[in-house]
Amino acid sequence: MVISISTFGPAFFLALGFFEEEQSASFTFGLIISIAGIVGTPMGGVLIDRVSKNKGDNDGSFEDSIDESVDEAETKYKTIEKIMLVMTAVLIVGGVFVWALVFVESKVLFIISILFGCTALFSSTSCFNLGAMLAVPSKNRGFAVGLLTLVRT
Repeated sequence: MVISISTFGPAFFLALGFFEEEQSASFTFGLIISIAGIVGTPMGGVLIDRVSKNKGDNDGSFEDSIDESVDEAETKYKTIEKIMLVMTAVLIVGGVFVWALVFVESKVLFIISILFGCTALFSSTSCFNLGAMLAVPSKNRGFAVGLLTLVRT
């Protein structure tokens, strides 16, 4: 969704009559996508950390949840389950905001909706990366994230 929105966003701005020049439409849209990426990506990590907090002697951070000690498989399964919950929620929220663009006729509401939608969609990237790292043995985590990045683009 983010790639197609990024590709055709300035054309949407022009076709809807929100901007008269392609340069200002592209600049504004690029700014919106940049802000969404800068805010959304770390926001996904924060959401995962908040959801994965456990009662116990750890602080609930991701590193604590993937500790390769006792019950590693169970810990990984529970963490992946929490990651899937966060990822599903942010993708639904992002999808709702992006699909709502079809009904928006105001320039301001369009910009706000696309900003919130793309921010939510960018926050899912943390979920994808953490899920990839948990799906493979610890020695292959770097390769898994690199391969996932290559496949997604």
